[in-house]
Amino acid sequence: MKKLSRLLSLSAVLSLILSSSVNAGEIVKTPVLDILPTELEYAIEIKTTKFDKVILDCQSLRMGMSFQNKNEMYADIYLNESMCSEVMEFIFLSYQDNLPVCLGVEKESQELYISRETDDCL
Repeated sequence: MKKLSRLLSLSAVLSLILSSSVNAGEIVKTPVLDILPTELEYAIEIKTTKFDKVILDCQSLRMGMSFQNKNEMYADIYLNESMCSEVMEFIFLSYQDNLPVCLGVEKESQELYISRETDDCL
């Protein structure tokens, strides 16, 4: 129960912080389907329905999340070390507990959205 309440509080914080200035109509949302390891210890590939490749990299000098389609960068979002760790933990714990995660990105402002709300996350 403690883990679930931590996840729920992380979800609220991440949604609020990461999407605070984004209008809902501008966000491209997609569910997280799977997570795969990469050659880096603190980087994962995230499988989604709308992007060919999503990488969450919390190890290299340029920490953040990149969204690609057809080998072209759609968005490349910088995350500081603590935010990157929180996003990584949120995704891992959600996946481990079989809880839904919705990722979203606003292309022009390069802002990230992450939430448990999956109603409009197709």
